[in-house]
Amino acid sequence: MTLSLFPETTKHELTHPQDGSPTGLVLDILPADHDDVYQAGIEVVKSLRSKGALEAIDVAVSLENRIKVAAACIVGWTISSDQTKDEAGNTKADYWNVTFKRLGFEDALFSTEKAVALLSMKTAGWVRQQIEAVLSEKERFFKQASNG
Repeated sequence: MTLSLFPETTKHELTHPQDGSPTGLVLDILPADHDDVYQAGIEVVKSLRSKGALEAIDVAVSLENRIKVAAACIVGWTISSDQTKDEAGNTKADYWNVTFKRLGFEDALFSTEKAVALLSMKTAGWVRQQIEAVLSEKERFFKQASNG
């Protein structure tokens, strides 16, 4: 086995913040040091500085920065095709379809705009925390490949 020298995306299924059960939304995530993610961070820093946030600590802990960088890391998602129904009779796909309709979207298909909207929800701290935890696990982005 050899280790790739270049980071790849990794998949992460969001889990319920209280009981750890799978939610059915599987994110495709870029590493934080990917060029596109780095550029998103630079744009947020510029925006914050223009608003008067000049201290590095202000920028680092800014919720706006955390949302934009986390959203830039998400490059796709899939929703579980598991048809198991909860006690209300809804599947995981039903839950995500309703969530995105509440956010003003017709469907739950991936778009960067939807990722930003999801991460910007007042109750989405647990989603951002899971993405940040994945980003801190650098080894997840380097897949092992067989020599054949």
